[in-house]
Amino acid sequence: INIDMNIHDTQILVLNPTKELAKQTYDIYTEIGMFIEDIKIGLHIGGVESCKYENNHKTNNNYEEQIIVTTPGRLISLLDKNKINFNNLQMFIIDECDDMLDTWFIEDIKKICSYISMTCQIVLISATINKNMIE
Repeated sequence: INIDMNIHDTQILVLNPTKELAKQTYDIYTEIGMFIEDIKIGLHIGGVESCKYENNHKTNNNYEEQIIVTTPGRLISLLDKNKINFNNLQMFIIDECDDMLDTWFIEDIKKICSYISMTCQIVLISATINKNMIE
């Protein structure tokens, strides 16, 4: 995946099941991002502390990060409010997919996928994969 710094839309989306895991993932991406000039990485989670992350890369009331790390509930809220643009989304990463695809998150993921182009690469990450996921 090549991130185009001239495009100020989401190009990589990382979905985590919890805000704690999303924060950890965001911290890793921002550490790596320090070596990439002009990259914008955003963390979008629910809760009171979310405000300190969500005001950084916003223009005309829309977010312009090339990489977004988020949780299902927050992402759906932002999508419903048209705050995020997936026109240039290249990769959708579902972290802890064994939990995300085997629990109540499945309906959220289906809704999120309805916003995503068929040409977008979907990456499933998990420490464990069960037989149901393969099917």
